[in-house]
Amino acid sequence: MNVTKFYADGSSMQKVLLERLLVGGYPEATAISIAADLEGTKYGQVHSNVFFSSIIFLAYALNIRKFDLAINTRAVQVVTEKGKAAGVKVMTSDKKTHTLTARTIVIAASTWETPRLLLNSHIPGEAIGRYLRNHSAYIADASIKRELFPEVLGIASIRVPGTADRPYQLMAFSELFYQYREKPLSDAIKIRLHGYGIVEPRFENHVYLDPVRRDEYGVPLLNVRFSYSDRDLELLRTIYASLHSFASTMKLSLDAPPYLWSARGRSSRGGNLQNGG
Repeated sequence: MNVTKFYADGSSMQKVLLERLLVGGYPEATAISIAADLEGTKYGQVHSNVFFSSIIFLAYALNIRKFDLAINTRAVQVVTEKGKAAGVKVMTSDKKTHTLTARTIVIAASTWETPRLLLNSHIPGEAIGRYLRNHSAYIADASIKRELFPEVLGIASIRVPGTADRPYQLMAFSELFYQYREKPLSDAIKIRLHGYGIVEPRFENHVYLDPVRRDEYGVPLLNVRFSYSDRDLELLRTIYASLHSFASTMKLSLDAPPYLWSARGRSSRGGNLQNGG
């Protein structure tokens, strides 16, 4: 995957912000590890695909053995025989059904679709769809004057890992993180701040199939029941306060108060978690 910490090397913004953190009470601050190919063209090999994607693994796999790749298909059910997975039932875009069989079945459909597929397949297991976890997370947008940094400006890509005394991590990304995207020249640089903790694994946080509603492939839609525990809320309040200190140490100006990142992946501004609500 070409994971590296050197993606922002040579960036004056990265150097200045890291130095401010290191002397300002964040000795663990470091560059974020990023799956990026930093090799230049040499020996006749063109390294133009900078950022890693999981599809690259499939390309690598072709060097080992041939395989069939079903594209534009939707997995709708795991086929079982004698209590073991035997294949996957899929539907193509024209709504025709096909069954793919294999000795080994790997379900990798992410947070929502994996339990949805297993539940729709009637796979037994008390924990399936239960113990839903998400980040205890706040996000903040900040700014800093461009003139405060010498050239080469570059990007900021910074992470402060959690410790025993700080059970959450902090991250900072500049708006120019992906350099191939054209950005208008501005007097101010936008920086996104993240504060991530963990959520307690609780049985009552779960997903379940909708008894009535279905998608275009006939698979029941997924419903979610999720709430934060008292311990989760306390951690969120700590993260909220820490983002202010994080920004202040780097001499950033917050554009607005930090906002909560919800369990469904949507951000919500306002609220009163930071006030004990």
